[in-house]
Amino acid sequence: MFSLHGVTNSFTVSYSNWESMLHPDDKLELHRQLDLAISGEAEYETEYKISWPDKTTRYIKAAAQVHRDSNGEPLRILGANWDITESRKAEEAIVNSNKRYELATKATSNAIWDWDILTGEMFWSEAYHLSFGYNTPALKERFGDHAARIHKEDYPGVYEGLTAVLSGENGDYWEDEYRFLKADGTYAHVYDRGYLVFDEENKPVRFVGAMQDITARKGVEMERELIIQELIQSNADLKQFSFITSHNLRAPLSNISATLDLIDRTTLNTYNNEMLDMLKSSGKQLVKTIDDLTNILLIKNNRNAEITRLDLNDTLFEIKKAFSASLAEAGGTMYTNIRIPYLRFHKVYLESMFINLVSNAIKYRSLNRRLVISIDSYIDVNDDCIIAFSDNGTGIDLKRYKDRIFGLYQRFHDKSEGQGLGLFIIKSQIEALGGKITVESEVDRGTTFTITLKKQFYKNETLAVESAYSEMI
Repeated sequence: MFSLHGVTNSFTVSYSNWESMLHPDDKLELHRQLDLAISGEAEYETEYKISWPDKTTRYIKAAAQVHRDSNGEPLRILGANWDITESRKAEEAIVNSNKRYELATKATSNAIWDWDILTGEMFWSEAYHLSFGYNTPALKERFGDHAARIHKEDYPGVYEGLTAVLSGENGDYWEDEYRFLKADGTYAHVYDRGYLVFDEENKPVRFVGAMQDITARKGVEMERELIIQELIQSNADLKQFSFITSHNLRAPLSNISATLDLIDRTTLNTYNNEMLDMLKSSGKQLVKTIDDLTNILLIKNNRNAEITRLDLNDTLFEIKKAFSASLAEAGGTMYTNIRIPYLRFHKVYLESMFINLVSNAIKYRSLNRRLVISIDSYIDVNDDCIIAFSDNGTGIDLKRYKDRIFGLYQRFHDKSEGQGLGLFIIKSQIEALGGKITVESEVDRGTTFTITLKKQFYKNETLAVESAYSEMI
């Protein structure tokens, strides 16, 4: 009879039943060991697997002695069997965990480290050798050896950060970037971080973390910073050049204009008078261009433009008055639906925007229908203030000009007499205050400009203000 003991209830079976319960993988080896014990060639102590009555596989540890008669012949075997399933499972879990750890450390380029604070020893993953070239015995070294490789200029900051964590002043997590000496004598930029591990008495005993070589990324960042600084300097130089150029051009242009005015035109024939008119016209156009460019530079540089509380209705009323004659001559009408009347904006910018938009709507109106201009303001789903300016004019072919709409000196109609600066100035003014403008248009159907302003440009109490969609008087 065989008795099995352990974490399960004791279980007694006959030899034949025990034989049938043996796992097929272990049966031959177990019989071999029994034969060796019976023959006296070896002690009987082994482990094997059996199929338990509940259909589970159990691990068994067995030990026995062979009792013999006076002639040395075997009489019986006395021993014990223990169920060691739970302990074997625990051992397998540890082995699997170690395998997963080894696979994880191989799969990452980070150098995993485990610092025993009590002994001062640091254990490293294989990536430490691969990344930094140090072939330490068994991937183990003293913490002091590692610390000595930290760049002397970076060491005080690293030391301070580690001390703050070890002393409990700064939680249980530490991270830092510093330069680290490689085995070939060069320095790598590294990103290092780790967590403290505490014992049962809540005392730090280990520090576990990972060190990553970020030299390539750091090089890109430094190159990008250098490019940014060069662009900033180039931009400043260009601005200075633009201001100097506009100032230096203005003086001789004024002198030319004054000289042209002093010419006695009665002494000139018709042809020369026509040439003089062309010179004066070109001079005025050049002065206008310089003025526009100067204004654009001022807008671009004036990121801290004065912001005041404005009533959109009042602004549009003044715009309507200013264009009353032009609208009447064009047979046009302006409608508004102002649900967000109060804005915090730059007064001159706001007036300039509407002057340019209304002027363009009149200039590029359709001759086949009565001009209608619509201006709406409302809050969209993002809580941004939207000002939509629409007309039913000749429209713009966006398939051809979409990428050039707000460009400098862009014109999209052959009959246009403008400089091509209006939309560029509008976009510059809006973006100077953190907003944006987009356009939708269809040839011979009209154009809609959508101006988007963030929350800081309107007051929440205006949400309750609603006005009927009516013609502005």
